[in-house]
Amino acid sequence: MSTATIENLGPRSALRLLGGAMLLSLLPLFGNVSTVTLVMLSAVLLYRISGRHLARGWVRLGRLTLGLIGAAAIHLKYGRFLGMEPGISILVVLIALKALEARNRRDFRVLNLLALFLCLTLLFYSQSLPMMVFSLGLLFLSLAALALLESRGELSTAQALGEIGRLMLMALPLVVLLFLLFPREIGIAFAQRGGLFARSGMNEQLRPGSVARVALSSGEAFRATFDEGGVPPPSQLYWRGAVLTECVGMDWDPGGEGALGWQPSPLRGPLISQRVLLRPHGQRWLYALDQPAAAVSLGSLDGGHVLRAREPVTKRASYKVVSRQFDDSRELSKAQRILLLRAGGPFSPRVRALAAELKNGARNHKEIGQRLLRFYRQNKFTYTIEPGALGGDALDRFLFERRAGFCEHYAASFATLMRLAGVPARVVIGFQGGEVNRDAHYVIVRHSEAHAWAEIWIEQQGWERVDPTEVIAPGRLVSGLANYLRDERPGAATEGGLGRSDGALGLRAIWQETRLAWDNLQMQWDLYVMDYGRDQQESLLSLAGFDWIGHRKLLGLMGVVLAG
Repeated sequence: MSTATIENLGPRSALRLLGGAMLLSLLPLFGNVSTVTLVMLSAVLLYRISGRHLARGWVRLGRLTLGLIGAAAIHLKYGRFLGMEPGISILVVLIALKALEARNRRDFRVLNLLALFLCLTLLFYSQSLPMMVFSLGLLFLSLAALALLESRGELSTAQALGEIGRLMLMALPLVVLLFLLFPREIGIAFAQRGGLFARSGMNEQLRPGSVARVALSSGEAFRATFDEGGVPPPSQLYWRGAVLTECVGMDWDPGGEGALGWQPSPLRGPLISQRVLLRPHGQRWLYALDQPAAAVSLGSLDGGHVLRAREPVTKRASYKVVSRQFDDSRELSKAQRILLLRAGGPFSPRVRALAAELKNGARNHKEIGQRLLRFYRQNKFTYTIEPGALGGDALDRFLFERRAGFCEHYAASFATLMRLAGVPARVVIGFQGGEVNRDAHYVIVRHSEAHAWAEIWIEQQGWERVDPTEVIAPGRLVSGLANYLRDERPGAATEGGLGRSDGALGLRAIWQETRLAWDNLQMQWDLYVMDYGRDQQESLLSLAGFDWIGHRKLLGLMGVVLAG
């Protein structure tokens, strides 16, 4: 084993600069790709940065050993070698093998090129503003290392950094021009990895506990901007996702067009315009403020006033939508009424007796619904994100024994009892609330805002939203789930640390304002950079008076500019 220096590879400062950039690029990959391969590459880079290298015979053995360890680690973690995460892990192993054997300038150039590919993989996981700045910094260091190598000792590290910085600034106008004018059909965002969907997305079924599992995640689901009138009050921030009409006890599923109708029903109320920036979730639903009044560019408006994308949402999506708050239907068809009153059982005698009691002597459907809300309130039902499993005859146990549940328990039990009492009813799942930035007129909706509510049919008026959570836990709808659970925690009012003292509240307010200001900056990045596509490009050309240029002519023009 040799401890010779690496002068034949180039200036040691170049290798240190490149090795440091590669080590930094590995940090965001931990938790996303094989940890064994990342540790392996880190160890090789640290060994080479120290100025040591193996003799040729040991290099062959080291390459074989590392290759086998890397292949085994990838296979054990993923069970395959195809796909994004296995592919990046393979790239990490290949870089480790190349770094181990590098002995000359040609090897260094190849290693530098691999470092640029490694930097690019970071954008597969995040295209946020901080990640873009971080990746640009890694690119800067890698290019500076290459400049040091090619200078053959004529440049110091500071001079190489300055030269690369100057060249990047000179290239900036061309980069901006290419970004603005290069013909495009879609934005520049990369597709997101599919593993995210199973962890954070809802599916089109409602089971006791299904919404609570989604609400445990604090990840962002989408955000919406409002151009006129600002963000509506919290009581109106219901984000419609899917309508469920097939009822079996407390389990609800989509029932198809038969129950929802083939066309959306008429709506009334002022138009509320919003632009939604949706994170990928792997499903076809598109969220909008309750209730969307027209189709959007990405999909259709179906019965029940739900938006459906043409394809599953596997990458960031942006669309404009208008909503009206009130349904203006006047009648249900006979077939719809039959389907919307059907409730699969069996139901216990206590459940049927409660439904009969709700219906007995009621003047209309609304009164039946108010009686059930009064039942929840008088029997001291509680709101919890961990109600536990209900087991068999879930509806009976929930209503008469457990009396504790999350939003889906109340929405499902309410809608089922309404049907048993002769009131057409359905369940809506989506989100409620969100973190509001009123200065910037947008709201951030996280998975923790996942929610379910019911709708009942009022004769000659149409569908009316009824949210039992408003009776059980009104604070949930005003302050959001996270704040509600924190405030309801025993001892929350007197706990120390960042409790309720004036100083702590002041620090919390400052932190909140700072965080929202940063988030607004990220929002502008998403709007004007990540979602810059064909529509925005055509608007820019029209504003500049070049709307007569088609995409073919624009592509030819860019070719002439680059060739010149």
